Amino acid sequence: MNGTYSIREQKRKEPLNEKSSAERCHPSTAPITSTVSTTPCSRGRFVFDFVHQEDLSAETLAKYRALLIPNAAYFRDSECATVHEYAARGGSVLATFETSRYNEWGERREDFGLAGVFGANALGETLGPQDNTYMRIEQRHAVTSGFEGTELLPGAESRVAVKAVQTPPLVLSVVPHYPWYPPEMVYPRATKTTEPAVILRQDGRSRIAYFPGDIDRTFWSRETPTSALSFKTPSVGSSVTHGSRRESGEKASSKYSPGRLSPVTRCTS
Repeated sequence: MNGTYSIREQKRKEPLNEKSSAERCHPSTAPITSTVSTTPCSRGRFVFDFVHQEDLSAETLAKYRALLIPNAAYFRDSECATVHEYAARGGSVLATFETSRYNEWGERREDFGLAGVFGANALGETLGPQDNTYMRIEQRHAVTSGFEGTELLPGAESRVAVKAVQTPPLVLSVVPHYPWYPPEMVYPRATKTTEPAVILRQDGRSRIAYFPGDIDRTFWSRETPTSALSFKTPSVGSSVTHGSRRESGEKASSKYSPGRLSPVTRCTS
């Protein structure tokens, strides 16, 4: 299965992350439904595993340094609790977009189920998709290395507006959508904002990177070199992913599907 179910498109009587028969096979033969995240790991020679959300447990995650969660929008409360516990024990987490925004029935929570891990609160509806969006580099950081010649990077086509729980340094800010045509209208309406395009924080040994936008899907579909950004980020949080390559590989579908059923990808040393 490709995991593109949307609660807006389909009504189901069973939980939305119910496993198909294909996903019940051994992990080594299970279908890979999140190539957006796995190809850079493979090409970067990083050892990683897959695990379905229903297989999350403290015992399983204990042997891994980093947990990559690419827009796994539908999370049970119990799964959120497991990730909270993992981070509390020193595990590092990278997540994107609507991860944990809905429960297993597709019902939207008032806030992220993983808000405590992200260090961010959702402020409202999901915005987008919109093209011609950018991120402004507000201060240099390890995740922006290699982009010293610019202050602007391509932004996510869709995003959840968020507010940081604390006030961590603003590394990347959102430059909202503005028209790309006609030429006389092509200028940013707001040149500066304080809306974070990424939240980077550390709590003890746990290092967290949360991108409120669908940065992985957007950059993959555009085939931009900045697709490396979201895969460089774990280098801040875990030694297992330093030195990610910037090549992206094949082009994936650019269709936006909220609540994508993605497996959780786990990186290990």
